[in-house]
Amino acid sequence: MNKYLLPPVFIFLKFVFVQSLSFPWPVFEPVLCLALIYTFFHSLDLKGWLLYALYCGLSRDVFSLDVFGFYIFSCVLSCFVVSILTRIVYRQNWVFVFPVVFIGIFLAGHFVIFFKTFFVSETIWISQYWLALARVIFESAGTALLAFPIYIFSKRCAPELIG
Repeated sequence: MNKYLLPPVFIFLKFVFVQSLSFPWPVFEPVLCLALIYTFFHSLDLKGWLLYALYCGLSRDVFSLDVFGFYIFSCVLSCFVVSILTRIVYRQNWVFVFPVVFIGIFLAGHFVIFFKTFFVSETIWISQYWLALARVIFESAGTALLAFPIYIFSKRCAPELIG
């Protein structure tokens, strides 16, 4: 399976899952998880992970109702942090994928909160920040749990995605 076909397919699967169960909070973010896993294993290839992060952010922005560009920028920034972080950890050990995905989703959620606060005048007060922090932690944990099936699926179906 082509790595550029996975983000639209996962966006559709997330839409079907969320619409069928109707959760009030986002449970996982598979497109950003794909970009972070790709960046984890290809952190030395700057052009490769940057183009894939731009594509994943663009596909997330196209199918989103938020202001266009927030998810592109947050995806690229979080993948940049992950690429710096993976130069420290041992990339061949798949156990490090889960904390790196958690950190990446956590940062991307905070980037989106920051962008919405300063560019859309959607002010988040201190009392609301704790609720937003709980949502981001919940989404980060759900996506970290989702990282293992995506990693196994990517390894079996798209060897160019992993190595």
